[in-house]
Amino acid sequence: SGPSALGSKDIPSGEENCLWGLTIVFTGELSSISREDAKDLVKRHGGKVTEAVSGRTSYLVTGQDPGEKKVEEARTKGVKVIDEDGLFELSKATGKKKESMPAQPKTQRLHGGQKSAPDASSVLWTDRWAPKKSEDIIGNKKGVDTLKAWLKNWETNRQAGFPGKTKDSISAYRAILISGPPGIGKTTCAHVVAKEEGFEPIEFNASDTRSKKSLQVTTSFDRVSEIIGSHVLSEYWHIGDSAGKASSLTAHGHTGAKQVLIMDEVDGMSGGDRGGSQELIQLIKKTKIPIICICNDRQDKKIRSLVNYCMDVKFTRPLPGTIAKRMLQICQAEGLQVQINTLEELAKLAQNDIRQVINQLSTYRLSSSKMSFDQGKAIGKSADRSSIVELSPFTLTANLLDYQKYVKSTLSEKIDYYFMNYDLLPLMIQENYVRATPQSAAGLAGARKDLKTIQMLSEAADCIIAGDLVSSAMRSMNNWGLMPVHAVLSCVCPSFCAAGNPPQPAFTSVLGNMSKSSKAYRQLKELQMHTRTHVSCDKLEFRDSYLPAFVPTLSKPLLDAGSEGIARVIQLLDEYWLTKDDWTSIMELHLGEDVTKSVTTSVKSQFTRTYNNASHPMPFLISAPTKGKGGKAESKPDIEDAIDNDETVSDDGGEGGEEDDDADGEEAPTEALKKDRYVVQKKSAKGTSSGAPRGRGGKARGAKAK
Repeated sequence: SGPSALGSKDIPSGEENCLWGLTIVFTGELSSISREDAKDLVKRHGGKVTEAVSGRTSYLVTGQDPGEKKVEEARTKGVKVIDEDGLFELSKATGKKKESMPAQPKTQRLHGGQKSAPDASSVLWTDRWAPKKSEDIIGNKKGVDTLKAWLKNWETNRQAGFPGKTKDSISAYRAILISGPPGIGKTTCAHVVAKEEGFEPIEFNASDTRSKKSLQVTTSFDRVSEIIGSHVLSEYWHIGDSAGKASSLTAHGHTGAKQVLIMDEVDGMSGGDRGGSQELIQLIKKTKIPIICICNDRQDKKIRSLVNYCMDVKFTRPLPGTIAKRMLQICQAEGLQVQINTLEELAKLAQNDIRQVINQLSTYRLSSSKMSFDQGKAIGKSADRSSIVELSPFTLTANLLDYQKYVKSTLSEKIDYYFMNYDLLPLMIQENYVRATPQSAAGLAGARKDLKTIQMLSEAADCIIAGDLVSSAMRSMNNWGLMPVHAVLSCVCPSFCAAGNPPQPAFTSVLGNMSKSSKAYRQLKELQMHTRTHVSCDKLEFRDSYLPAFVPTLSKPLLDAGSEGIARVIQLLDEYWLTKDDWTSIMELHLGEDVTKSVTTSVKSQFTRTYNNASHPMPFLISAPTKGKGGKAESKPDIEDAIDNDETVSDDGGEGGEEDDDADGEEAPTEALKKDRYVVQKKSAKGTSSGAPRGRGGKARGAKAK
């Protein structure tokens, strides 16, 4: 319902941190300010907002229809109850509580001894403040401990043959799978824990190394299988000087420490990465070093088979309060003044993505040394993409082709539209850009308007062509780093040229046309295969030369003679070994007028019944006995029966005496030729059954010689 008198009272603006140390709970509907704005008012001035009343609650702010449970708990626990006006007065009257705020240390030791003095170098904050020990990892303590225990006991378990009997046992797996949302420190955790346990991490990003071939042959090493296999000592150590001191570098450029293989983004094995997931499973089965697999989407169908060979460890997003405490330490070390309430709000708007929060803070620090609550919330909202995810392809298309919406969105937002549906949105733009009147032509009239419209649409078409070229290169070479370029060329630039006042976006017709094209290609292939015993051509020649001749030949008798022309059409179909379905395909593939519309429904029905009641030659029918007329067994024509023999083998010498003399010198056919169905054997002059045993000369055994 919302506030009954929204905006009727001025929102006070007290001193900074004037509510520091106070915990406030809201219940009911306030009259002049929304619940969200009231919470922001408290956080802006350093206060803390909770949902439930506790012994630490300072005030309970009530509005219309307050919750009886919260009011009763406040009275029981001695919490002071105030209304909306009391909150405003509290913000005005309370002085700045500097003494209650935590001290801002000039320096602080973080990450195992690294000094926190501001660093003016160009090192990213995500690298500079990356955890150096497992205690520095934010959240997921249970998952971190599980990974440490698995690595610590891996060699012992390997020597024992991985004796774990249950799927939850850490001693049963050669590999471990860490899954969870992006930006929460999965890869960092794998590196930190591996180094703590004495392993040297070797990382392969699955976006680059993911197909079966690339898993076998890589750029960093000759073969991944060499890494997971056993090695001799000489591979890792060599004599460095005359004193016989061993060098710590190996032939491959790594130290002699134990190794662990980290396969990042294993859920990225898709599309052209055929065999990559199965090859990774084969590597896990025979590995002699630990393998850590990392993925974002645990429910991906490629992960379902992989998880059967890995210990499953799930990471979750840390709580905003936990992230805020860590970010406050970093901000103090970098010289950025910010409230912990602001950091919590940033974490919430970033969906608890630690990496995104650090990047936002580092970017803001370049221009300012102090961040207020409102500034932090604005930064968080500018990077919040949760609302865009809910937009449909029609809404995204309208946002790009509608000039008023196009100019209000930033370039980053337009690119984000593309990433919401990068397969469908470019097709939607191609379908609808010609239906819009460009804004640059809106103020013109007549021929000048038409000319300007054509010019702008032509430029949009050029951008779409360039985008198609980038898409082809991106997909053929698996170069997904070109996606931002494809976004600009296929969506942003065409919209810049064509944006105006378009009608309601229409769904792309490309998908339907592709389906029709696939069906037509399949029909053409079947027609060429069925007629190839009488027609010598490929599919394209059949379409260009024979199809235009078949259409009138197979339709004119039905149009001119009606039911009487059915026999002629069926005869023509049988001559070329075509079926009733082939007749329909020929009519559908015809590019001219649809002649089937002129054939009456009764003639079509009779044509179907007549065709189904008769037998017809089939080009690839396997010979099988069937019942013919009179109940006698017959055989359906096979491929060799369907080919007419130009020369018939027969006996001219009466009962076969002359044939005997001529054939006595011939050698009997080999067993392989006798068993070959496609070799035509000589027929007996007396009409002996072809299935009867024959002697030399092709004569049936037991026949009397003349």
